[in-house]
Amino acid sequence: MKKFICNISGIPFGGSPVNFRKWLSPIIILFLTFFTSCQKPVLFDDEISIQGKVFNTETGEGIPGAAVSTIPPTSTVATDNNGYYKIKNVSPGMYKIKAEKNGFVSSEVTVKVVDQDVTADIGLSPVKPVLSVSSKNLDFGTDINEKSVTLRNIGTGVLNWSGTKNASWLQISPNSGSLSAGASVEMIAKVNRGGLQPGNYSDVIKLTSNGGNEEITVNMVVANQIQPQLSVSPKSLEFKANENEKVLTLMNIGKGGSIKWQGVPDRSWITLSRVSGEFTNSDTVKVMVNRTNLNDGVYQGKINFTSNAGPDEVSITMWVQKGNPVLSVYPDSLDFDSTKTLLFLYISNAGSGILSWSATASHNWINLFPTEGTNNAQIEVRVNRNLLYAGFTYRGYIQITSNGGDKRVGVKVLTPSASKYEAQVDSLKIILESFKRISNNEIAAEITFWNLSDLQGGKKVRVYVPTSESYLIDENAWRWSLTGDSEKFTSKDPWYENSGRTLDPGTKLKSKFYFKPDQNSSGIKFKMKLNILYCFGCSKDWDLKQWIVVFENLTP
Repeated sequence: MKKFICNISGIPFGGSPVNFRKWLSPIIILFLTFFTSCQKPVLFDDEISIQGKVFNTETGEGIPGAAVSTIPPTSTVATDNNGYYKIKNVSPGMYKIKAEKNGFVSSEVTVKVVDQDVTADIGLSPVKPVLSVSSKNLDFGTDINEKSVTLRNIGTGVLNWSGTKNASWLQISPNSGSLSAGASVEMIAKVNRGGLQPGNYSDVIKLTSNGGNEEITVNMVVANQIQPQLSVSPKSLEFKANENEKVLTLMNIGKGGSIKWQGVPDRSWITLSRVSGEFTNSDTVKVMVNRTNLNDGVYQGKINFTSNAGPDEVSITMWVQKGNPVLSVYPDSLDFDSTKTLLFLYISNAGSGILSWSATASHNWINLFPTEGTNNAQIEVRVNRNLLYAGFTYRGYIQITSNGGDKRVGVKVLTPSASKYEAQVDSLKIILESFKRISNNEIAAEITFWNLSDLQGGKKVRVYVPTSESYLIDENAWRWSLTGDSEKFTSKDPWYENSGRTLDPGTKLKSKFYFKPDQNSSGIKFKMKLNILYCFGCSKDWDLKQWIVVFENLTP
């Protein structure tokens, strides 16, 4: 609130009525003067502050000693023992509030200051590695011998991991290693059926690390080449809160004969449409679950199959929730701007019961962890900028599906323009720079031709495209503009010999060209090929030379 004060003094009041009338006229004059010619008022600002709490996203506890600063700069303050901070004397405007603390990933929020105090709480995630695996089940069936699993560090810091297994028929490689933040490795799992009796085999690969532990179930079948053999698929069934019935397939993976089977669930809430049967090639059976009188939670069970062609088993997982879960997602969009690679998405259950959710990304440059869960969770969202072209704005989304509703969260990423790249042919230097996206499929860039000849006695250079050439750059480029004091050349008006440009020693010629981005398996971002002819001396007969310059591996 603004206040102003303007004091008037020196006007005597009191005395006789005559004296009062004597001073009345001057008072009126002074009164009018007060409103029309008072000296500039003195302004007093009420103090505006930005305040809040810096907290640990895992525990919710305040983080003491965190440094909190603003962009644009105001002042840098430290949080107190409970994680609270206050930045005083802030002018109206937009601010980014950044919090930093050793051992935590820095984070920032954006606030708008108008005419009153603003609260901005900032969550910091501890710096730590997190182990993620691409698959938790490997089924080798009857004839697959090798599969791979991707292990990734989706956290921060260095992840140290090791893997163990029990079965002699199963081998894994590598079985240990270290991964920096964002790095991954392919672990190869191989099975050897040699010398094994026909039957169903299973084992568990146990992964331990300083970023959490994971287990990968491995199933393998050795087929009977003489007699019938029972195999049930899939090996596990999961019933989400709104699922009550699924189907199992029983198969004869051996040779000839018929299979008589029996199925026995080990839990009363699991029932089968048939508990026995006989088939030659295959059969199906429905599995149903009953949640009556069960409390909310996750239930585990198993179906044991026996037959004249061997046993098999199927694990059952069932979710029970009788409330009304409501999916809540915060924030509703993620902006990675041009620098960020990690942001967080928060899932919560705004209703009752158990919220069961899963998350998928629209593009392969968006990585999520975890991708499924129940009730409240924090999803780490990372973007892989190595898969993106320079100078673009990328948009994608994260789809959250649940038994309490669905949400879509927008993702936006900016990629800065590429850096400067240079090449040289004899005394002619070529510089590419200022890459910029100007449309969905067009990139603009600047090219400079620079005659590096010595200024004293140096030779002039003429650069042009011969009339036999119909293009200046390869098929990935589609427009070329060369400007001069009074000339402009395009791909329809090539830079021919009779209109070539002459560069005196030490002089430069700058131009602009436009092309489509290209990328192949080796990771090339921009590739340009120039056919350049030039000469020295500028006599009647030019000494022509042709050069091909290729710019590749152009990355942001």
